[in-house]
Amino acid sequence: AGTGAVFMLIKNEGQEADRLVGGQTDVAKVVEIHETIMEGDVMKMQMLADGVEVPAGGEVLLKPGSYHVMLIGMKQDLKLGDTFGLDLEFEKSGTITVEPQVEQP
Repeated sequence: AGTGAVFMLIKNEGQEADRLVGGQTDVAKVVEIHETIMEGDVMKMQMLADGVEVPAGGEVLLKPGSYHVMLIGMKQDLKLGDTFGLDLEFEKSGTITVEPQVEQP
């Protein structure tokens, strides 16, 4: 089973900072929050054990080469145009369900 990455814009309209700390989906065994970093000339991904902060009244863009939601151990093949449920876990806001659409990498 392979891996996949989910990109999105997360907006926090609240008065307090929040933190995306993990997630769950039926299409993968594990959901982790990752960051892509450069070490010398090598691009590497690392899991963010503390997740990623979303500032109060602000936003965080999850995009290629930066923060992203990593899907590990895919349970099924996804085709272009497919959508699936993804429960995102936030430290303060709890679980928020989104439906990403599969796009060309």
